[in-house]
Amino acid sequence: MRQRHCLALLLCSLPLYLAPHGAAARYYVDGKDLGQLMAEYEKVQRGDKDARPELAGKYLGYIQGVTDVYDYKVCIPNGTSDEVLAEVVTKYLKAHRKKWYRPALNLVYTSLQEAYPCP
Repeated sequence: MRQRHCLALLLCSLPLYLAPHGAAARYYVDGKDLGQLMAEYEKVQRGDKDARPELAGKYLGYIQGVTDVYDYKVCIPNGTSDEVLAEVVTKYLKAHRKKWYRPALNLVYTSLQEAYPCP
């Protein structure tokens, strides 16, 4: 019985131990993080030998994830490629660098909503 209590206490406290601490703690990807992924994506597109394709893939994956979540709020035409969506987001991010403190989710959603508003 005592072992169960110890195990339960350990399992309950594990998330607190693993969570970041301090004033700088955050639980989301912000525009700055997304901007770093965008830079790698652009390097891959240019054929830069120093590019990190895995980070470029994360950029495309993040955009696709937001697209999947907000599919009912944006009207992206069928057949629109991931590269076209990345161009839309990249253009928005470059035009709104002062907003990079915001969650990346909001930035990607706003860029897609502006480019593909629903009637």
